[in-house]
This record gives sequence, C-alpha cells and structure tokens, in this order.
Amino acid sequence: MILNGWARWGVLEFLGYQYVAEIDTYLRFEPGFGLANLMGLVALIFMVLLAATSFDKAVNYLGVSSWKWLHMLAITIFYLSALHVMYFAFIHFTPSPYRLIAGLPTNYAPNPLRFVYAAAIVTVFTAQAGSYIATVRRQRSSDWE
Repeated sequence: MILNGWARWGVLEFLGYQYVAEIDTYLRFEPGFGLANLMGLVALIFMVLLAATSFDKAVNYLGVSSWKWLHMLAITIFYLSALHVMYFAFIHFTPSPYRLIAGLPTNYAPNPLRFVYAAAIVTVFTAQAGSYIATVRRQRSSDWE
C-alpha cells in the first residue's frame, strides 16, 4: 500500500489534489492519509518520546543538557499539532469534486470551534514572538554594557 499509494504521490497529490485531464488542472479530492495526518503522527511520536523521558532516571541517563535539548521538541510538537488542527478545522471538510461526483453529502456544518483554535494558536505564537523579542533586547542591552 505504501509504495503503491501515497509514497509515490507528488506534493499536490499528498495534499489531497488530483490532476483532472479533462480540464487540465488539479482539483482537491478526498486526501485520505495526507500531510495533516502525517504531521499529527509525527507530533504524537514526539509526545511519546517526551513522555518516556520525563522522569529523573531519564535525566540522569541522558544528562541535563541532552534532556533539555530533547524537551525543546515541545515547541515543534505545538506547531505540528497547530498545523494538523488548522487543516482539519478549515480545509479538510470543504466540499470536494469527488464528493459531488460520487453523490456524497457536501454540506458539512462548520466547526464552531475553528476560530477558537485559530485564536489560541495566534495567541501562543504572539506570546512566543514577544518573549523572543524581549530576550533579544535584554541580551543586546547586557552585551553593550
């Protein structure tokens, strides 16, 4: 399945688009196991890795600096999860030509929490950016003195 399926797709196919020769363009079809699921899976694997190393014996085995470096994956997990959620909240459940052709329902109820998700992600990103700017300013002022 892997070699015959999504592993041979191009980028557009992986994102859920397929080439339609009759109109010479790419249209969004049902993505199946697409990029959003892959991002979610990678985030889950990283979370399991962090959970497996979140005890004193792991810190002693890895060393403090290695353990801290590993646990910086929490930021990566956040962004992978954010992209995963935004895909399913805003893109995945939009009508696709495949559903129209197959006679499947295309009138999905909009996710009532999608803007809450977006606001939470923007809030966290803004807080991280503000923290980064404050750190840079603090470092620059201490370096010059």
